[in-house]
Amino acid sequence: MEIPEFLSIFVFVTSALGFGWFVVSRSIETLIRKKDLEIENLNQELKQKEDQLQRSTKSANDFSDKLYLSYAQLTNLDSLLREVNSCKDLKEIMVILAKYLQDKFKIPHYVLYTYNEEEGYLVCYDSNFPSGLSQNSIQEIRSRKIPISNQYVTKYAHAYVWKRKRTFFIPDMNEYKSSGVELLNQISVNLRSLLIVPLYLRQRFIGTLDLLDYTGNLKLTDQEINQIKIIADYIAGSIETAFLMDKLQITNQRIQLEKEQIERNREKIESNNKLLRKINSFNELDDIAGEVLLFLKTFHRVELAFLLLYDDKEKILKPLLTSKEIFNKGLLVNNFFRNFKVELKPESGSLYRTFKRQKPLFIKHFMDSSGLASHDRKIVDAFNLSSIAQIPLVVRNQCIGILCLTRLTKEMDWTRNEFIEICSFSEQVAGAIHNANLLKDLGNEKEKSASMLRNILPDELAQELMQTGSVIPMEYESATILFTDFKNFTSSAEMLSPEDLIFQLDAVFSQFDDIALRHSMEKLKTIGDSYMAAGGIPQGNFTHPVDACLFALEIRTFMNTIMMTKKLKGLPFWEIRIGIHTGSVVAGVVGKTKFAYDIWGDTVNTASRMESSSIAGEINLSESTYEKVRRFFDFEFRGKVEAKNKGELGMYFLKRLKPEFSLDRDGISPNDTFKTLYKNLQIGAKIIYKHNISEPAS
Repeated sequence: MEIPEFLSIFVFVTSALGFGWFVVSRSIETLIRKKDLEIENLNQELKQKEDQLQRSTKSANDFSDKLYLSYAQLTNLDSLLREVNSCKDLKEIMVILAKYLQDKFKIPHYVLYTYNEEEGYLVCYDSNFPSGLSQNSIQEIRSRKIPISNQYVTKYAHAYVWKRKRTFFIPDMNEYKSSGVELLNQISVNLRSLLIVPLYLRQRFIGTLDLLDYTGNLKLTDQEINQIKIIADYIAGSIETAFLMDKLQITNQRIQLEKEQIERNREKIESNNKLLRKINSFNELDDIAGEVLLFLKTFHRVELAFLLLYDDKEKILKPLLTSKEIFNKGLLVNNFFRNFKVELKPESGSLYRTFKRQKPLFIKHFMDSSGLASHDRKIVDAFNLSSIAQIPLVVRNQCIGILCLTRLTKEMDWTRNEFIEICSFSEQVAGAIHNANLLKDLGNEKEKSASMLRNILPDELAQELMQTGSVIPMEYESATILFTDFKNFTSSAEMLSPEDLIFQLDAVFSQFDDIALRHSMEKLKTIGDSYMAAGGIPQGNFTHPVDACLFALEIRTFMNTIMMTKKLKGLPFWEIRIGIHTGSVVAGVVGKTKFAYDIWGDTVNTASRMESSSIAGEINLSESTYEKVRRFFDFEFRGKVEAKNKGELGMYFLKRLKPEFSLDRDGISPNDTFKTLYKNLQIGAKIIYKHNISEPAS
């Protein structure tokens, strides 16, 4: 029987499914084993990852702890740096740093050394020395300098630090063999531990920061030392800046002090210059001495001073007694010094030595006056002195005097600089005194020269010549010229010796000079026995014709008196001839070394002709002069008289004052009526006077 087809298909399918299930089953088992292996590998890897994560977590935690610690340190350091940078004073910085080091590292003390590059030494700048340390020990450390150079690298730890640019830690100083300055510092303070930290700024060595302990040993790890080194590097700039600021502040303070001192010196110099200008303006020694002594009393606490001046003629020192009362000791000083003189010889003691050596002497304390020279003992005993200063007044290497200064109540307390100031001031005083003496001598010589010049020239012209060096010639419209001459002068002069001749001429002409002054006449010159004078010059006036007539009458009377006296004695005598003329002249000074006041013009020649045309004992006037004075005098008309080179000229003999104007019967001395008219004439008034009824008014 044939198997059905669907059954065959079923059997085939069933067989196929069975085989497939076997295959699938085997595949699943293989896959499961593979997956198990993968899971096992994953578990192992996971376990590794977990271990790794745990390690990473631990590392992260450790790093976080370190980071936190570093952050804290950086925060602290940043806070320190901020605090340090806010300070401008180095000592304030060091106080902050010291507290930080004490809090963080248990370091109790420090010493900051700064490097002086020019000298090559470390110098102690600042330290917080323990309170129990003696001042002597502190001063010893501050005063010592630590040398820094290559030759000391193996000798001094500080030089080693400088050279290596690294810290140097000595936990126990007893185990470290130090020498030199470092050993001395160790001995001075019994130093136990030391950490030397170099301070560098931009590769430039600026000093060291020594951290130390005087009572125990410092315990510092390498990490702490590195931290301290880092801190030192950070604050080196601040230390340098603060140090420079301190130096700048000190410099500014010094500059300020110097400015104040300069200002005080300027004020003092200005005051001294003002005083010196004042005393240099004085011509009198009394004024100079008064100002000088008052200055010394006011500014240098001098209670007694006196000035001894050198007398070159007597070769002695004499006191200059001032008229002003300066020290309230005037009577005592004046009584003592009135007859006080110092002869310049060795026996005179300190005053002689000061004068000769020309050097100041300051005796701060007299032990005993018995051993002093006589003059010194007199001064010390008279004023009961315990100290004295003698300052020579020197000008051009010549001592012109000595200024003596002292105090009565106690010793002089001058400093050296103050005494130098007083000596310098005295040098200026010496110049002022010398100038005053020169001015006095110059004034005396000038007065002599002026007096001699006034004897030669009229006062106004002498003054003009002294002021300007020349005299401007002047033209005068009206002046009266007078000439005199002596009759028989030549013959009588031959009978006299030269001495007698000069003596008699001088006596006569001197009297003429005196009479000329009384009548406002200006003597011009004498030529032999001739005398020439003029009125109305150099100061113009309205009275010169009258003045000349009064002058002529008086000198004629004087000569007549001499003539009568000599006649009685049988001696030869001179008879005078006088000539007067009024007109215009030119006047001026001639000569460069020998001056002479002279006049020129035809008026001078005419006046000379009036004199030569006169006769002995008479006063001959020209017509022009007669017209100006006829109202006051009596005349004798001579008519027209021949004059040399002039032709015939009208001439008049002057006889006397009119009786109504005369005080005496000879008509020589004017009365009050004349004087009243004369005063009117002086101011230019026109005189109208009627001599008698028949004479018309003028």
